[in-house]
Amino acid sequence: MTRTAAPKSARILAVCAIVLSGLAFVLYIAAIVLQRQYKELLDYPAELVSYFVVPLSPVLANLVLFITQLVFCILLISSGNKPVWTKGKGTAFVVTEAILLFLSGVLFNVFSMVETTIYAQYGAYMTASYSAVSGLAAKTGDVMTGSAICALIAFSISAYRAALDGKAQVPMGGFR
Repeated sequence: MTRTAAPKSARILAVCAIVLSGLAFVLYIAAIVLQRQYKELLDYPAELVSYFVVPLSPVLANLVLFITQLVFCILLISSGNKPVWTKGKGTAFVVTEAILLFLSGVLFNVFSMVETTIYAQYGAYMTASYSAVSGLAAKTGDVMTGSAICALIAFSISAYRAALDGKAQVPMGGFR
């Protein structure tokens, strides 16, 4: 089994993925903490501004994706110039990341519906307040999607490089 080192571009994209993941988390916290200012800025009624809600669906939907992606990217970065990547390992990382990205989108919709139902029990103002903050907090998922795209490209580059190196090392009396 031939092993290859991860290209520098893949490691740079992995760093970008980690930075974007962290930025998504910071933006989510800022959206929650600054929700009253956001509601006042958009001229919501005072009743809506008075309610403080914490929508958990964006965080819960992206939690597994975030943790897995963080571990995978740290593995990619820490490998440095050591030949540890194979075509199968890179492909497994890409498939896992893609499946988790798809599932986070599905789970966001499911968790969002459940959370809306829970907040609806507390009245119209609470539901409207949740809706306003949830919309803002969901925008942090866009940054997380950008992070996942960077990670997918990084793992794809590593898998492609391993595949090319594997073809170049075929024992057929030279290069093909």
